[in-house]
Amino acid sequence: MTVHPPALLEELARFDTPAVCNGLEVLDPSYTLFSYTKDFLVCSHPDRPARVGYARTAQIRTTPPQGEDPAALKARRLAWYDHVAGDEGPQIAVHQDLDAAHGLAACWGDVMATVHLSLGVVGVVTNGAIRDIPGMPDGIQMLATGEKPSHGELHMVAFGQPVQVAGLRVADGDLVHMDRNGAAVIPHHLAAALPAAVRRVAEREQAIIAAARQGRANWPAVRKLMGG
Repeated sequence: MTVHPPALLEELARFDTPAVCNGLEVLDPSYTLFSYTKDFLVCSHPDRPARVGYARTAQIRTTPPQGEDPAALKARRLAWYDHVAGDEGPQIAVHQDLDAAHGLAACWGDVMATVHLSLGVVGVVTNGAIRDIPGMPDGIQMLATGEKPSHGELHMVAFGQPVQVAGLRVADGDLVHMDRNGAAVIPHHLAAALPAAVRRVAEREQAIIAAARQGRANWPAVRKLMGG
């Protein structure tokens, strides 16, 4: 797995996810069309800052498991935790709910969040539902389809494989950036150059905003800044 310097991850976490997407577009214009979530997701704690980490992927269901041995289900669940615990650095759990009605029941709650946080998970992205938001620990952020009161018959189908969540394809080990706006995958080969690209876009945007705040009379200056 590609691992980046902690200082780079800390720097990336200072930006919001839209700014990260802007920077990716500067480095490669094709990123205007992919590498970010496209479906609506609810943020558990909108006021919390962005999270950056390495993806830990899994597929889950909250409907009853069909014909699987309870011992095998338990072993797979514990193997998932071992998978998460075995890697250093901040992690983002990306869980694809395979049920036809995504979010039939909650796949994350305060207990799971606390255990995962202790293993280095700082964020969760899922097309399933969550619960227990008031009890979530401070160090974790979540994006989900909504809230449900029950966990149903939550079980893990598989982990470590590529998943599709909210229109975003994520592979285990991908670098993920997330905040209240959604999530994006940062290609490893662009990560080091991304902060400078983000700052370039931000400087241009702030110049446009400052000029526009001066009113209609300053339109010629705004037009010039916008490339006119």
